[in-house]
Amino acid sequence: MDWEGLDQQIDDLERMISSAFSPLSGRRICDRYGMFGQMVYDWRPAWEKAREIQELFKSRVRYPTASQRDNAWTRFNSVRNELSRRSNADREAVFSVSKSWRDKIIDEIEHAKYSKLGDVIFFFDPTTAEDMKRLGELLKEAGRVLSENKHQMLREHKDECFQRIQEVRQTHDAFWGEYKKARELRQQEHRQKIRDVLARIEGNISSNQDKKAKAEAALDRAEANISKLNGMLESARSDEHQERVQGWLSEAEEKRASIQESITRIEEWIDQDERRRADILAKQR
Repeated sequence: MDWEGLDQQIDDLERMISSAFSPLSGRRICDRYGMFGQMVYDWRPAWEKAREIQELFKSRVRYPTASQRDNAWTRFNSVRNELSRRSNADREAVFSVSKSWRDKIIDEIEHAKYSKLGDVIFFFDPTTAEDMKRLGELLKEAGRVLSENKHQMLREHKDECFQRIQEVRQTHDAFWGEYKKARELRQQEHRQKIRDVLARIEGNISSNQDKKAKAEAALDRAEANISKLNGMLESARSDEHQERVQGWLSEAEEKRASIQESITRIEEWIDQDERRRADILAKQR
């Protein structure tokens, strides 16, 4: 590359950093209080461009005069310093916004926390299922806020919130585990009945699928026979032979229709059992 090309590269870098029509991608960030609302940019392409220019200078691109080369180097450093200033400012803004959302979400998570120790201490006023449902909604809301604003947060802050949500959710799960044990004995018989019904349905489905497979194989044979008879009909040389083949063909077509009807009926049985199984499973959720 000649010196004019290198100057153009510096111009391109300056335009990436300073122009109102910069090609850099940007996004608007806003903290939990609705402050900032500013654009921040992905400066990585600009830094890559700066590294390329640095390498070009190292390659000793020749300028007409040493003074012109020094001026180009000074201008490049000035542009690179501006890049550093702007990228650092954006980094600080992103950190501030991210931390603001982290603090808000963590606060909401803490309000959703369940303490088993608290139930032991305040045994006269234990946490109820309705209380846990309310705490669950608070935790869900914290998760929603995290999901909606994760694009404005740094990974470290997102991970911190996610980890805390997981920890609090584990306390919820522990509560519901104990709560459900109290109902388990009453539901065992019902669950066993459901399992028996599902087993019978699965058996019916499996049996009908086998029947369907056999019927489909029979249908293939019937189709092959019909094709063969059609060939025989076309080559029949006498009316008597043609009439006889036509009779065979009619019987084969009737058999095919009967098999198709059987397949349709079997498919209806399978569909009925699958829908019945789905209905039962849906009610168990």
